[in-house]
Amino acid sequence: MKATYNATIDGKICIEIDGFYDEIARAFQFPDYFGRNLDALYDSLRELHGAEENYLLTITDFEYFLAEENEETRNKVIDILQDVSREWDDVPVTEITQPKSTLTIIVQ
Repeated sequence: MKATYNATIDGKICIEIDGFYDEIARAFQFPDYFGRNLDALYDSLRELHGAEENYLLTITDFEYFLAEENEETRNKVIDILQDVSREWDDVPVTEITQPKSTLTIIVQ
């Protein structure tokens, strides 16, 4: 059974996109070269797949999450998080990926 890596980001710190990038990079220990844009977010989250653990992302104070950004930006970030989580679920189990990793997202 795989261990679970718990990552928590604070919605109050993530009221703007820059705060979100800081929090997600810290929470998942992204490398220093993390590009701080939506493409880099997508790529960095996808690169976590296949690790030795499952991932649990909790976003606290979600009502503040990207509250100062426009709706389009907020929706794009949420879409990326959901898309990556679904992609991980769709990876077929093979000798390489077994047991497969999961990314679960909880908002509070």
